[in-house]
Amino acid sequence: MTEAFASAVTVTVPILALAVGAEARAIRERLRTADPAWEKDFQDYHAAHELSMDNPPSEVLAYFKGVPAVSKLYVAQRILTICGASSG
Repeated sequence: MTEAFASAVTVTVPILALAVGAEARAIRERLRTADPAWEKDFQDYHAAHELSMDNPPSEVLAYFKGVPAVSKLYVAQRILTICGASSG
């Protein structure tokens, strides 16, 4: 290995590491944001239905069955974000 090549590698590796770190932070931030519509729907549902783990299992299960579903668009965005991160 020549000295010029070694110097180029020494400079390039930290730059690439910083770029990868920045991309990872951006992906983590995109995944961290919640679906505001679902958050509102869940707050409304939770206000109307109380979850108590002291209730019989059938009532606890009924509570979770009634929880609003996350929108398909939101799920698709999450999947695309994760796939984009793994293929990048």
